[in-house]
Amino acid sequence: MVPKYCLAVLFLLGVGSVTPAFSAEFSRTINIARVAMVSTVRPAGPGAQSVVRIYPSTIAAWGSSNCRTDAADISMDDWHMYGMIMRVWKDNMTVVVTVESTERVDTTDTVCRIIVVATP
Repeated sequence: MVPKYCLAVLFLLGVGSVTPAFSAEFSRTINIARVAMVSTVRPAGPGAQSVVRIYPSTIAAWGSSNCRTDAADISMDDWHMYGMIMRVWKDNMTVVVTVESTERVDTTDTVCRIIVVATP
């Protein structure tokens, strides 16, 4: 039997916990109107570097999140999504984009991070 104080310590450390309730994923089906790329080195804005920002052709909320409605970001570390986004943009394809409401690539803005890109 595990002593109660051990269980309390494990709970406080988050061992065995699930994703917090305030974190959520939101998806939209979009076409991409514009793309902006920010270098891996940006001395004037270190919180906003290594970003690929997409701008959907229509502005709409990302569910009930506080994410900026007119954009979403991909980290340049997510090179596999970067390639797909460039193809989708070039060919004017429709795509389903999912963002994480608490993740930001650009820490200076409220644009949420893209975590999934899929064809509808």
